[in-house]
Order: sequence, then structure tokens, then C-alpha cells
Amino acid sequence: MAVYVVQHVSFEGPGQIQPILEGMGRTVRTVHVWRGDPLPLPDHVTLLVSMGGPMSVHDSHSFRWLEEERKLIADLYRRGTPVLGICLGAQQIAAALGGDVVPSPQREIGWFPVGPPSGRVTAMDVPEAQTMTVLHWHGEMVNVDGIPGAQVTLSSAGCPVQAFRCGPGVLGLQFHLEMDEAAVAGIIACSHEELMQNADQQFVQSEREIAAGVKKWSPPAHRVLARVLTELTSS
Repeated sequence: MAVYVVQHVSFEGPGQIQPILEGMGRTVRTVHVWRGDPLPLPDHVTLLVSMGGPMSVHDSHSFRWLEEERKLIADLYRRGTPVLGICLGAQQIAAALGGDVVPSPQREIGWFPVGPPSGRVTAMDVPEAQTMTVLHWHGEMVNVDGIPGAQVTLSSAGCPVQAFRCGPGVLGLQFHLEMDEAAVAGIIACSHEELMQNADQQFVQSEREIAAGVKKWSPPAHRVLARVLTELTSS
């Protein structure tokens, strides 16, 4: 059995997830569904991590593996196997468990803070100030209304659902904790047109601003990621 990371595109890989888990003694296997790798069998999985990607959960007609992955997530949820979703992965969790994915009030691309909704302290382990600045890259968000027992734990000025839980073992994060300097450079290189088209929006930073934020904001994000992975692998 192993931790399986589902990678949807070439430029949004596990980043710091893999070295953190391997440092904990976990076996990590990456499934590149974008190039045809098969998804794992449910009983082979100790933790599933679903990564980001520019496609929507509504694009199953173009990406057949989206629906297959949602079936796997639903099966793991029923079994009590932990699941972590990041960006598109969080939206995949929502779609698999009865929620919906809708346009976000604001497109967010860049480094912006998240914190508990309405100042509430939540179960998510965030820094002492109860806010943190993280990397965003999305135009859609989750609607958790149809997910039994789901709780929104983090929000931002541009998006009311930044993190949600479905019981102790399933966590969806609309933002990225895993990206390091190489990963950020990779996503920027593949997103020039998107950044230019949305440059006038309130929560969209320039390539220079995004690249400059890595050294300041990635280290604390990676520390939070390590706590999240420790929690999920102990579930």
C-alpha cells in the first residue's frame, strides 16, 4: 500500500508533498492520468492526493479520467481512506461527494491571505495568527451545500470557500501549499496567456509578483503542508 498522488497536467506535480511524505517513511507513487496512467485500486491506497490542473470538473467530455477519479474518491470516502484535494483536486472531492463547482466571485492568481470564515477558529492547523498567505490559481470554487457534514474552514477576500473538511480524513484546499520555486516557475511558464488576459482583475498578480513571493511565502506554506500530511496519514 502507498500514498498515491494523482497528477492531472505536466506542470502541476506533487512539489513538496513527495519529499515531506518520504521523510515520514511513506511510499509515494504518482499517477500521471494526463498521459494515460491507470488509477490505483482503492485497497492499495493509504492516502490519495488529487493535484491541480487548468481543466474544470465539468470537462469530463474531454477528460474521461475526471469521472473515473471521482468514483475512486467516493469509494475511498466510503472506506474511510484519507483524501487530500488541492485546487482542481478539492473540486473533484466536492463533485464526488455531492457538492458542486461554480464560478468564484473573483479569479485569484497569486499570493493572497486565507483565514477562518468570519474570524472563527477552526480545526485546520494554521499559524498562530489564524491567517496565512498562500498561492492561488483558480477561477472556480466549491459549493459544499450538497456534501453531508462538510465544513468550510478557510476563506479569502476573493473566494468564500478556500478549505473544507468532510469528516476527519477528507480535506479540500482551493489553494496551493506544495509549490516551491521550480513548481511556480513551471506554472508561470505555461500560463502567460491566462495572466495577460486577466491582468486587470483585483486578485491577479503579475508574473514578477508571483515569482517574487516564493521565497517569502513558500517556507511557511510547506510547514503547514507538513502538519496537514501528518494529520491525514495518521487518520
